[in-house]
Amino acid sequence: MSHELNILKPRVDEKAKTVDAEEPAPHKTETAPEADTGQEATEAA
Repeated sequence: MSHELNILKPRVDEKAKTVDAEEPAPHKTETAPEADTGQEATEAA
């Protein structure tokens, strides 16, 4: 289980970051890219 979570974490993080930064680029930049990315990453994980 430990190794499974470790493998899933980086994969989800990379995908979420890429999609987050690519799709809602203007939306996040206007609000707060750093705070939004952190919150979304925590929710996705």
